[in-house]
Amino acid sequence: VGVLQHMADPREGWRVLLTRLRPGGVMRLGMYAREGREEVEAARTFLRGAGIGEGSPAGLREARRAMTAFLRERPDGDRVLAHPDFYNLDTFRDLLLHPVEHAVSKSWIREGAAALGVEFLGFEGEESLPLGGLHRFWVRKPA
Repeated sequence: VGVLQHMADPREGWRVLLTRLRPGGVMRLGMYAREGREEVEAARTFLRGAGIGEGSPAGLREARRAMTAFLRERPDGDRVLAHPDFYNLDTFRDLLLHPVEHAVSKSWIREGAAALGVEFLGFEGEESLPLGGLHRFWVRKPA
């Protein structure tokens, strides 16, 4: 959960994981949900436009200061400011400045399961997606 979306080809990473699953085995996965990343994407767009986001600790602190001021002016900014990942440099980088990220739709997941030859068993916790939301889902390898 939370790693495949940072690969160059998430579906290929998923395929490799499935080689470790026994026939009849069940796998739980989680990938960033496209519809759960709008606020994060707005924050990223701001950082890119301001030319902020160098990966050094000083650059990350600068980005966080600028982002705090930006978010305080936005109606949805409190959600990002309340996120625990915002206050640790490593998780801040992962939340807002990761160099590779794929957010996927439910249909991408269902189509991927079919293409990879596994049975899609369903999503969990889909009532509402928190900031940075993940689609958590289950698949079963045919016996």
